[in-house]
Amino acid sequence: AATAATAAPPVHTATGMRQTPDLVLCSPLKRAVQTTLLAFGGIGSVPLVCHPLLIERGGGIPENQARSLAELQRDADVATLPRFGEIDFGLLGPEWPGSVDTRRETLPRLVRWLAHRPEKTIAVVCHFNVIRLLVGYRGRVPNCRPIRCTLTDKGLALDDADDTDTSPVKTRQVSSTIKSTADEAGQAHQQHKTKTSQHRARKNSPRR
Repeated sequence: AATAATAAPPVHTATGMRQTPDLVLCSPLKRAVQTTLLAFGGIGSVPLVCHPLLIERGGGIPENQARSLAELQRDADVATLPRFGEIDFGLLGPEWPGSVDTRRETLPRLVRWLAHRPEKTIAVVCHFNVIRLLVGYRGRVPNCRPIRCTLTDKGLALDDADDTDTSPVKTRQVSSTIKSTADEAGQAHQQHKTKTSQHRARKNSPRR
């Protein structure tokens, strides 16, 4: 089998970015690792780091389930891509995927981690719900298109010059965005439970 060192060059190159990133972060899910290597594998020696807090939130579908590093290494769809062997998986820790944490409340920890990094330009490859929670999107998030943000003392803020075809809400502190989205999800869940309980009550009530 081919190795990362002998595999063909990447078939895609990241486009729409103003400059080459100083660091590339990716989710530990297979599809994000693939996207990272296909988009950034041919860009010089930019460091590639896998961060556990970028894993997708919500949904129990199989593709959102974390896999062990050993499983990824055995997966030819990923392991044969250029620079796979250069990805730093150290942040996952020895207990991964048993240590996976998909709570919304953990995302501010990611923002604090970013704030302490020395790099000026960081590319982040993640997922729909993570992007919505981090920058406050409502509605469709563009697939495979850069969304330019600036890290401020209030969190991640969308750049005014960002030309994505979405309709973002006004910039808010990341912790507020996460709480708001979590509250909305909780309210929807509670409404569903109430409707289900009412339905059961009607179904179980004796007929006259």
